[in-house]
Amino acid sequence: MILVVDDERYITECISELLSDEKIFVIKTNKSEEAIDLINKHQITCVLTDIAMPFMNGVELGKKIRSLHPNIIMICISAYSESFEQDLIAVGFDHILPKPLNFEEMINTVKRYL
Repeated sequence: MILVVDDERYITECISELLSDEKIFVIKTNKSEEAIDLINKHQITCVLTDIAMPFMNGVELGKKIRSLHPNIIMICISAYSESFEQDLIAVGFDHILPKPLNFEEMINTVKRYL
C-alpha cells in the first residue's frame, strides 16, 4: 500500500488514479501533518511525497517517517529536488522524481520498489 502526500489536490488525485490503474492500492492526503497518522493506521510500504508543502515540508516528513518506520520506502516528487538533494539523501529518501512528473517513470519507480 502506498501513501501519496501532496498539498495540491490535483496531484494526489492524478497519482492515485494512475497507480490504482496499475492495481496498486493507494491512500492519499493533502496535509503532510496527517501522513504519520495514516502510516500508523495502515500497512504502508511506500510513501510518495512532495517536498514543498505548508506546515511540514517533505524533508521534515521524511525525518519523522525514518525515525518511526525505518523500513518504509520513501520517494520524493519535487520541482526543487536539486536544491534539496543533499537533505533528501541525508534523510534517507530512496528515490527522487523531479516535477514536472513523468508518469511512466513514476509508475515504473514505484513498481520497482514494491
